[in-house]
Amino acid sequence: MDFDHSPRTQELLARLTAFQEHEIDPREEAHLRDLQARAGRWVVSPLIEELKVKAKAEGLWNLFLPDERHGAGLSNVEYAPLAERMGRSLIAASSPTATPTTPPATARAFANYSSTA
Repeated sequence: MDFDHSPRTQELLARLTAFQEHEIDPREEAHLRDLQARAGRWVVSPLIEELKVKAKAEGLWNLFLPDERHGAGLSNVEYAPLAERMGRSLIAASSPTATPTTPPATARAFANYSSTA
């Protein structure tokens, strides 16, 4: 059996890894300190908003959504190695590249069944 990642997954994984190493990893410790010091833990920090804009610009936003209208259009097999990489980071696993502030299953339901009205 061939267990190599598809070319698309390899390319996204390389871009995601570079994004995490340059944009997220250097800020991880400061972000954790900020979270621990906050009174309102459910307020999205300016750092997350900044990273969200950068992730969107890099095409690394909503990677979990299988519909290309709303996300990357990846299959579970394509997304799994990306999720594994994002799981190495508190920031990446919870926000800019993985999901907005909504759990993936809920976001998929919104994408599939909601309207713009």
